[in-house]
Amino acid sequence: MRPAALTWRRHALAYVLIVVLPMVGGLALLLLNARPVARSAEASGMHGDLIGVLLVTVPIVLAIAHLCGAVVHRVGQPRVIGEMIGGVLLGPSVLGVISPGVQHALFPLEIMPIINAMAQVGVIFFMFGIGLELNAPGLRNNGVAAVVIGHAALAVPFVCGILLGLFLPASYQPQGAGRLPYLFFLGLAMSVSALPVLAAILRQRRLVNSPAGILGIAAAAIGDATVWCLLVVLMVFTGRGDSATVLRTAALTILFAVVMLAVVRPALRRGLARAERCERDHYLLQVVLTLFVLLCALAGEQIGVHPIIGAFVAGVVMPRSSGIVHDFLQRTEGLTLWVLLPLFFASVGLLTDFGALRDGTALLFCGLVLAVAVSSKFAGAMLGARLMGRSRGESVALGVMLNCRGLTELVMLNIGQSLGLIGDTLFSILVVTTVVTTMAAGPLLGLLYSPAPAEPDLGDSPHNPTDTSASGPGALPASASRRSSG
Repeated sequence: MRPAALTWRRHALAYVLIVVLPMVGGLALLLLNARPVARSAEASGMHGDLIGVLLVTVPIVLAIAHLCGAVVHRVGQPRVIGEMIGGVLLGPSVLGVISPGVQHALFPLEIMPIINAMAQVGVIFFMFGIGLELNAPGLRNNGVAAVVIGHAALAVPFVCGILLGLFLPASYQPQGAGRLPYLFFLGLAMSVSALPVLAAILRQRRLVNSPAGILGIAAAAIGDATVWCLLVVLMVFTGRGDSATVLRTAALTILFAVVMLAVVRPALRRGLARAERCERDHYLLQVVLTLFVLLCALAGEQIGVHPIIGAFVAGVVMPRSSGIVHDFLQRTEGLTLWVLLPLFFASVGLLTDFGALRDGTALLFCGLVLAVAVSSKFAGAMLGARLMGRSRGESVALGVMLNCRGLTELVMLNIGQSLGLIGDTLFSILVVTTVVTTMAAGPLLGLLYSPAPAEPDLGDSPHNPTDTSASGPGALPASASRRSSG
């Protein structure tokens, strides 16, 4: 014991002499030579307060979003639905009514630009994943049918959305928004299908490999790609400049797409294939891919469209079969799905005020928009499927699948809000439509298809929807098939 105690004392003395005394002396010198800094105390306090509020707000947003996601997942819904609801709960519709002071303290105006910036980074990587999914084998194996069904499920609600806009109150069109862009955007908003959420629902119900499931994912991919292309057209012609600016933006957009598809895509395929043959760490390549996505988003912004369009194109040109790309997607999904996208849901929830829907007239129009959105999408998908010779039962299932709007619709609505094309009341109505149609997809598919064991919980990742490792594709019950094929 005595040698051990002696050793301990020697170590303690050495620590005091080498660490403690120099630190105390350094602090004393700092205090003796301290000078007042020419800095506003108010500004310093504001900076500290913002950091403090951010460190409180972000964990609360993440906790509420993921808690709601876990709850709805228990009842067979995708986690995205719960996260959407969590964002609404934190907004003026719920928390703002129960405790306006708490809601304002958690989300002061000064902190919203920070949250929105973080959320937009999440949306950028989300859209990269959406673009990557468009390389799915289902697009090649169901090319003609996917194009016809996907475009029919887009064209019918697009036209119905424009007609609906003609009958909505004039107050729903924001001041300064042109009539044509307003109607065009409303048609697009009615046409969206959520490919990632649909894939999660099909995987959860073991329908990814069913004929309707494969065709539904392919049709949703075709429809979504077309919607984003039309959105680019809308953003070019929203009147954000003179005719020369519009022509410049259109020309640069086309040039960007051509260069990415004709030059960058083959270069990526060759470069990544060569890198995979080398037995070494691909850490630097992961960094390069991150920079590539962000630079493509920057290109979309500089061209004059939107950063997510650049990220979407980056996903389209990326070789989907590359193991390096798969690893990159796995690494970015964690931060995107667990941190950044819940912040996006919170930002959408803060823009959603259901208080505007308490009025009887607003509720009536909300029901009208929901009815038109559901019926037009269902009719378009079913008519397209029947035209391609699909059975009535499979056509009905495709109508249900493509009615799922989910996160993709929220991204679209967020863009429309930022462009000043839709007002607060119509924004809230379309959020309600998004939540209802997405929640209805799973139960309705459960009624159409025979029950199957649930897939293992993969976290409802919105990416990799065409994972064909699942076995046991779902099929229509025999009785339903007989009824529907007559």
